[in-house]
Amino acid sequence: MRHALKRSWYAVVDRWRNVDFIRSTPTTLNDEQERLWKNYNLYRCTQIQQRNVRPDHSSITKGFRSNNAFYNAGFSVSEMMKGFFPDGDDIRTAFLLCLSYTGWNPAVLLSLDVRDQFLEDHPKDPERYILRGVKAKADDTEVTAEGLYKTEAGPAFIIDLLISKTAPLRRQLKRQLRGVHAQLAEATDVDAVFKLTERAAQLARGISSVWLYANPNHSEIQWLDDNNFVQAGRRNFLQRLIERLNLRQPVERRLVQMDATDFRDLYAENAYRASGGSILAVQRVLHHRRIRTSGIYVDNNMVRSENQIRFLKLTNGIWNEVEINGQIDPTVLAKISRTGEITSEERARLQDYRDLQKTRMGTRCTDPGNPPPHIDPTFKPGDGKLCGVQRCMLCLEHAIIVEESLDGLAMRCANLRKKRDTMSFSAFMASSFSIELKNTELALSLFDPKTVDQKLIEYAEVAATCGDFY
Repeated sequence: MRHALKRSWYAVVDRWRNVDFIRSTPTTLNDEQERLWKNYNLYRCTQIQQRNVRPDHSSITKGFRSNNAFYNAGFSVSEMMKGFFPDGDDIRTAFLLCLSYTGWNPAVLLSLDVRDQFLEDHPKDPERYILRGVKAKADDTEVTAEGLYKTEAGPAFIIDLLISKTAPLRRQLKRQLRGVHAQLAEATDVDAVFKLTERAAQLARGISSVWLYANPNHSEIQWLDDNNFVQAGRRNFLQRLIERLNLRQPVERRLVQMDATDFRDLYAENAYRASGGSILAVQRVLHHRRIRTSGIYVDNNMVRSENQIRFLKLTNGIWNEVEINGQIDPTVLAKISRTGEITSEERARLQDYRDLQKTRMGTRCTDPGNPPPHIDPTFKPGDGKLCGVQRCMLCLEHAIIVEESLDGLAMRCANLRKKRDTMSFSAFMASSFSIELKNTELALSLFDPKTVDQKLIEYAEVAATCGDFY
């Protein structure tokens, strides 16, 4: 889900960068860029003529004989507006992505006020930030989140960019508010005063909101609130996103329906697993006042159902392996405990993998002379060169886990856990280390738990004294 939101957000950022490029270099454009430049130029000219940053559809199409003539000429009001402001899908993507990286309740994110100083530099590192919010339902308890400013999918980058892009919309709301105040000063009718007061309060909420957006099908400037941060009219943004994702997934990997509050549970589960099952980590990220609250939360949401499923799969897997094969292969058993079965084709493929070239981590590699670009973007294959990075647990394309991988995996796990303990949780989760640690711990689950624990204790002691030794 987070990856899908990140891809959508990156598309928004790329779109706005492309707009800046097109508007700054109108003489060196291809045909499509030329068409877009005409769209953006018409929209900007209409804004100036109407003195309105959000001109209506009729004002934009005014110079054309009909709507068909407007569209046939390559113009689109929706494209124009999306070049200047976020639309409903853009703003909900940004909002849900911020939820996924903070673990906050939706109400806390919605309550961020652009007039407040809720973003500040981290006292220990100017490249990192601290984001502060308030939990109104918990007696205005302060909640925080941390991360790197440069992370384009992180809350700081997202919120800063949104505030910048929606500044013209906010200025227009302020002008509207001044107009309402002027009407209030002259109003005498009780009903009129009530309606104007209500309108003034509504505009004030919009002015303070981080989550302003422009809807091509709505003449008014809009913003997210408790009623629409996921639901847009009859359409549920999150539900539509899940349906689109599931179309490309096999049945066993399809996502269940969820709502925005589930992001908090997923964030807590990430913290729980990344910390090796620490309730204190859950308490810290969820900002619970009492450790008992976090303990109940973990028991109800993670441990109980997970243990029941694992116990049943593990028990059935052990007895079936002993009965059919007369022995227990840890790799086979781990596969059964996760999916409930292993086919004869998978057993044969496992043996083939064990015959592949060994990496320094002890894994096998299906193509050591051609690491993927996301592992080593500077690598140029040829002359017998092999991958030098060997962050094998990030290389899903080539890495294969076998029995001999235990020591290397435990060693890397100890290194990554040390990085996790010396970095802020938010910064660690935003880096590739969090994914690598999660994958490494998953790989270690293939082995005997007691042996894994012994290896991890051994390498943790080495990491504590020798630093990064992998």
